[in-house]
Amino acid sequence: MTGSPEPNSTEAKQHWRKTLLTTSVLLILWLLVTLITSLAPKQLNQWSILGFPLGFYLAAQGTLLIYLAIIAVHTILTNRLDRKYQESSKTTKTIKPKEKKE
Repeated sequence: MTGSPEPNSTEAKQHWRKTLLTTSVLLILWLLVTLITSLAPKQLNQWSILGFPLGFYLAAQGTLLIYLAIIAVHTILTNRLDRKYQESSKTTKTIKPKEKKE
C-alpha cells in the first residue's frame, strides 16, 4: 500500500494500537448485546417496541440491526484511522535524490 507508514515505525505501532483498541471495544459491545439478549429476555420483555416485547424484538430483528451498526461504525473508524496515518506518513517521508550514473 502506498503512503502507509513503515512497518516498524512509531506511526505504524500507534496505528495498530488504535486499530486493536477500536476492534476490541466493538467486539466487547457485540458480546454484551449477544449476552443480554440471550440471558435476560424476561427482564427485557417489560418494555415493548412496535407492540412486540423487547426481548422478542431483539431476538428476532434488533440484534441483527445492532450488529450491522457495529460493523458500520468499525468500518468508518478504521477507514478514518487509515486515512489519518496514510496522510501523516506522506508528509514525513523524504524523497531521496537519484544517484547519477557515471
